[in-house]
Amino acid sequence: MAGLEFGVLTKLAGIALAAGGIVTGGLGNAGFKDISDLGGKIAEAFGGPSAAGPFSAFARRIAHQVEQAIDERARSPRNRDPAIVQQNLDHALQCFAAGLDRMLVSPGDFARGDLAADKIADYLVASLARFEPCFREGDENREARPLAREIFFRAVETALSDKAFLASLGGAVDRELLRRTTGLSVEIAVLGDKIDRAADESRAAHGVSQAMLAEVLARLPDPSAIKAEALRSIVEALQIAHVPQAEWPAKALEAIEGLLAKQHEPVVPTNQGADVDATIRQARDVAPDVQRAVGILREGRAHLREERLARQRAEAALLKEEADFLSLTYRHTEAIEALAEAIRLDPDDPWLCFQCGDSYLLIGSTQAALSRYRAGGEAAERTGDERDLSVSYNKIGDVQVAQGDLAGALTSFCKGLEIAERLSASDLGNAVWRRDLSVSFDRIGDVQVAQGDLTGALANIRAGLTITQALSDSDPGNAVWRRDLSVSYIKIGDVQIAQGDLAGALANYRAGLTIRQALSDSDPGNVGWRRDLSVSFEKIGDVQFAQGDLTGALASYRAGLTIAQALSGADPGNAVWRRDLSVSYIKVGDVQIAQGDLAGALANYRAGLTIRQALSDSDPGNVGWRRDLSVSFDKIGDVQFAQGDLTGALASYRAGLTIAQALSGADPGNAGWRRDLSVSFDKIGDVQFAQGDLTGALASYRAGLTIAQALSGADPGNAGWRRDLSVSFDKIGNVQVAQGDLTGALANYRAGLTIRQALSDFDPGNVGWRRDLSVSFDKIGNVQVAQGDLTGALANYRAGLTIAQALSGADPGNAGWRRDLSVSFDKIGNVQVAQGDLTGALANYRAGLTIAQALSGADPGNAGWRRDLSVSFDKIGNVQVAQGDLTGALANYRAGLTIRQALSDADPSNAGWQRDLIVSHAKLAQAGDDPRRNWAAAHAIALRLAEEGRLAPRDTGMVEVTRQQRDLAFNLSPS
Repeated sequence: MAGLEFGVLTKLAGIALAAGGIVTGGLGNAGFKDISDLGGKIAEAFGGPSAAGPFSAFARRIAHQVEQAIDERARSPRNRDPAIVQQNLDHALQCFAAGLDRMLVSPGDFARGDLAADKIADYLVASLARFEPCFREGDENREARPLAREIFFRAVETALSDKAFLASLGGAVDRELLRRTTGLSVEIAVLGDKIDRAADESRAAHGVSQAMLAEVLARLPDPSAIKAEALRSIVEALQIAHVPQAEWPAKALEAIEGLLAKQHEPVVPTNQGADVDATIRQARDVAPDVQRAVGILREGRAHLREERLARQRAEAALLKEEADFLSLTYRHTEAIEALAEAIRLDPDDPWLCFQCGDSYLLIGSTQAALSRYRAGGEAAERTGDERDLSVSYNKIGDVQVAQGDLAGALTSFCKGLEIAERLSASDLGNAVWRRDLSVSFDRIGDVQVAQGDLTGALANIRAGLTITQALSDSDPGNAVWRRDLSVSYIKIGDVQIAQGDLAGALANYRAGLTIRQALSDSDPGNVGWRRDLSVSFEKIGDVQFAQGDLTGALASYRAGLTIAQALSGADPGNAVWRRDLSVSYIKVGDVQIAQGDLAGALANYRAGLTIRQALSDSDPGNVGWRRDLSVSFDKIGDVQFAQGDLTGALASYRAGLTIAQALSGADPGNAGWRRDLSVSFDKIGDVQFAQGDLTGALASYRAGLTIAQALSGADPGNAGWRRDLSVSFDKIGNVQVAQGDLTGALANYRAGLTIRQALSDFDPGNVGWRRDLSVSFDKIGNVQVAQGDLTGALANYRAGLTIAQALSGADPGNAGWRRDLSVSFDKIGNVQVAQGDLTGALANYRAGLTIAQALSGADPGNAGWRRDLSVSFDKIGNVQVAQGDLTGALANYRAGLTIRQALSDADPSNAGWQRDLIVSHAKLAQAGDDPRRNWAAAHAIALRLAEEGRLAPRDTGMVEVTRQQRDLAFNLSPS
């Protein structure tokens, strides 16, 4: 029975509650103890031993409420209506199901549901066996009330008429459950007869009472003979003391006659229900006693109000179920309408508001979601449920993060944390509340990461880790706590990556992987554990990628891909598995791009696109699927750009832009959508720049800048927005350099530098900010070289070198930092060449070469490292030519050509590799190495690229230059 859904378990648990709690009047305190134990066992199966105590108390409270309701309603004729009885039960069971949702941690979690199913089924059957004798006829069972028994039977009958419920059952345990419940249901007819007989007896008793009353009245003395003083108590009861005494007898007689007439007045059916008619009849039966009659009517009204509310709650529950089905078929708008009506009927259920808000997020309406989450918080405040209130704060914070309001999100998460701390402190043994506390720490840490406060983030996430570690240590067999512990390790690793501590991140990711591998091995059929395992492989792959270990990264990503393929293959209709599979394809493609395998990368990106297109087509209103689709278009565009297919790249980027514009237009308050839009503008600008369309590129970059400025201005504390703004300044500066506007370029580069200096000063431990700062120094240095300010350029390059040396020295295993260091050596060498310091330049180029050789040697499959190595050989060759060392220069140029030829042969579609080949052949020809052959080879490549439309506009002159040099070489060289 391990595949049962949580809703099925809830229904089974509800039947067990009916069996135990509702008949406790016949079992005494023992009955309450049994239902309490059952509730504790259910909680323990889901949440571990620490959850049993609180849930037992909850189950006991529900059982008491049901028993009290039965006691109260048993005195009223209304309870003779089986429909009302069933309605009362439905409300009680809804309370029980809601309690399961709120008391247990993540009830829909795959792992927890599978793990607990068999265990709970055993408890349910045992519970039914315990109470079964109470439902049999016989003297020994007279204490078991027929009314309570009927309620139980109707609960069973309802469950057995639910086709979806029956379809989900299977196996020996379930057959036993069905056997017991079906066997008991035959008693319903007997009980119905008894209820009918009781109603007949009640009507007969009413007739007798009327006859007796008439006889008493006949024996009363003549009212006119009664003295006024003797009427005082009656007068006060009739509230006629304000009239003159002389009128008392007449007024009293008038009132009594009116009451008697009312008593004997036949009850005309009201068409408002038998319960209303019965209440009116009961009030008239005691008509002379006004207070009693009014009390009966008021009690009837109270019952009707309660009944109306119960019916509203019942209808709301049906609407919630309807919304669930609609969401499964991607009809989110209809689901929202159903939930809105449910909220109107039951405004005090915060979880209806939460579910409605979640649905709004699916269609991208963050403001509407925020409104619903806030309404859920208000409902939680009305009901006094602090935990639900903390949930509302967390959900509000999630929306504020999506909207880019990090300050507001931090405030919301901190409010949730305050509640979690208070609840946890009030009951240190409550594991659920302690877990809630750890989640609050994590959420605050996530915001601090986005704000650039990595130190604060790490402190909060480690506070969460301390809690999850303690929970896991207290119950090593609890898979849920162990899974939470793995999540904490991963979150710490995420911060360490941002800090540049790749070794630390890798250690934490591997700690999480160890836990997840053990969980998956202990239950190979648990798809939740297997999915977690694939995520861990991807996280490790991310670190390996950043370290430059492309071979290791590819192996990790493919391990995750294998799991994703298996999960998706086993359940092709599962959108989550299919989306995971698309992510795995993209991760593998990212490595292939770095390795220079553009064809392989394109194949994987297109595989991911196919999945995402299908998901988006199946649910056009799902903004998440549409956003994923735009990312796939961008990835394909990146490959096309690298292949020199600028037209194709532009088409792909514009497809992504169209989606980004639609998402942002539909929800202007969503900062994430606006940021995506700015990225699309930047990518289109990159293509336009490569095409030589500097005016178009500048317009695109400025469109991105406008968005970045608005986002950063709206939330100055968001470090991510500020960094994006610095990137926009850099891109505009790049165009201005190409346009010859060096003054404008320098101004924009310095604007970017100002932002990056502030970010780095705010968090000196953030290596990302420091690396960005070094890039700004390099950009400014480039402009100064173009302006002829070599001294200024050298100063800025050395400032960048200082940062690169510090980063690489702190983490020698980080290939990215080492590569940056080699670039800094090259830039300083370039200035020294311009200054005529060839010896100094050669020393710096060789320092860069040493790093490039080490990186390429450590990972020969990394095309980027191999290309860098060829550039280093060229630079050294250039100095040697200037020094007159042609032999040394030719050796280095040939070494570079060998690398470039291999890269080009491995991926002929890469236009960049082809262009590098042109450069190598030209350098060899200029150095005197068979000019005819090398110029001819260079021209042939340039001409082919031009004919294929893969030669960048800025390089179109290569065709004519190489042709002229080829012709010149053949004319002057001996035949």
